[in-house]
Amino acid sequence: MSARTWIVGLLAALALTAPAQFAAAQTQPRPAVVQVDPRRSSMNGRVFDAVWSRVKADYYDGTFNGQDWSALGAAYRPLALQALDDNGLYRVINEMLDRLNDAHVSAQTPLLARYEARRNEPRPLLGLQIQRDADRFVLEDVKPGSPAEQAEIEFGWEVRSFDGLPYVPGRQLAAGVPVNVEFRDTGGAVRTVQITPVLMAAPVRREVRWLEPGVLLISFDEFNFGTTSWLNRQLANIPDGSRVVLDLRGNRGGLVMEARSVLGCFLPKGRVWARYHGRGGQDRSLTVSRGCRAFDGPLAVIVSGSSRSAAELVPGALQEANRATIVGRRTAGAVLISIESRLPDGGRFNMSVEDVRLANGVRLEHHGVSPDVEAYTTLADRRRGRDPALEAALAAVKATPVDRVGG
Repeated sequence: MSARTWIVGLLAALALTAPAQFAAAQTQPRPAVVQVDPRRSSMNGRVFDAVWSRVKADYYDGTFNGQDWSALGAAYRPLALQALDDNGLYRVINEMLDRLNDAHVSAQTPLLARYEARRNEPRPLLGLQIQRDADRFVLEDVKPGSPAEQAEIEFGWEVRSFDGLPYVPGRQLAAGVPVNVEFRDTGGAVRTVQITPVLMAAPVRREVRWLEPGVLLISFDEFNFGTTSWLNRQLANIPDGSRVVLDLRGNRGGLVMEARSVLGCFLPKGRVWARYHGRGGQDRSLTVSRGCRAFDGPLAVIVSGSSRSAAELVPGALQEANRATIVGRRTAGAVLISIESRLPDGGRFNMSVEDVRLANGVRLEHHGVSPDVEAYTTLADRRRGRDPALEAALAAVKATPVDRVGG
C-alpha cells in the first residue's frame, strides 16, 4: 500500500517471454534509432515483459483504468529494447505504468533497490523526502533534524537536478560535500539551493512527549513490525482523564495488519473498519484486532499531504467512527493494497492487487482523508520553531469533552 509504498514482501524472480499481444504493435510514442548491445537488449526485454505480464495477470483493476494494456505493451516494448542503461529502461517502464494513474505502481532500478535495502544503515543524507509525480519529482517532506530542514526550501517544490545533472533517485552522496539542488518553486521560479549531506542513520522515527499536563503527543513514521507493541507501551500507564494527539504527518504507511491492530488501541475489537475488493470480484472485510490497551479518552490525529496508505486508512476509520478529530491537510489519497516483487535484473516492482474502502464504502484512493480542522505547518514555520498544525490539534483535543468520545 505505501511508497509508492504499502509493501508486503513477495519475492518472485520471473523470466518471461514476450507476450503474443505485443506482435500487434502499430504505433510508438517516439522512434527508436540507437543500436544496443544484444545482451543489453535481451535483458531489457526480460525486465519489460516481467512487468507487463504481472500487470496483465494480477493488477487489481481488470480494465487497467480504461487503458488498452496490450496496445501499451506493443507501443512501449520497442523503446524498452533500445534503452542503453537501467535509467533509460526504467524510465520507459514507468512511463507506461503512469498510464494506470496509480501511485502504488512503479519499478525501481537495481541500484535504487539496493539503496532502499540499506535504508536503515547510516549514510550521507540531505533529508529530502521526494515523491515521483508522473514525469516530475516533488518535495513531499523533509526528515526532522536533517540539513534539508534548515534549507530555504518549501513543500511542493519540484526537484530538478543535483549539481547540474537531472535528478535520479538513489544517487550516492558524500558526507560533507555540498550538493547544489535545483528546484522549481510553486510559482514557477527556478531556485538553486546548496545543501550539505551529513551521515545520518535512518531508523523508524517514534516519539512520545507530554505537550502539557494531561495531553500526550505520539508520533511515528511507519506502520511496521512492532508499531502496535510500542504504542501499547506508551498508552499502558497514562493517567485516567488523559488526552492523546497522534501525529501521522510524513507517515508513509506500511503493514495493513499493523494498521488493524493500531486501530485496536482506539476502537472496539471486531468492528469492521474497511473492505478489500480484488480483481476476482470478491470482497473481504477487515476488522479491528486487539493488540493494545484500549484508550477511550479524547483523541486528535494530525495528517498532511505526506500521510499515505495506512496513515490515511487509520485516521479515515477513526473519523468514520466519530472517534477522533482529524487536523491538518488532506492526505495523499494513495491507499491501494500492493505487493513488491523482484525483477530479472535485480530491480523491484510494486503493483496494486486490491482496492480498499472504508466500512461505509468511502473510497480514499485519489481522494484522501479531509480533515475536520484545516491547519498547515510550512518548512518556514518549522525553521522558526512553530507548528500551527500541532497547535490546532492541541486546541481540538482539549475542546473534546471526555464524556463525548465516540467509537
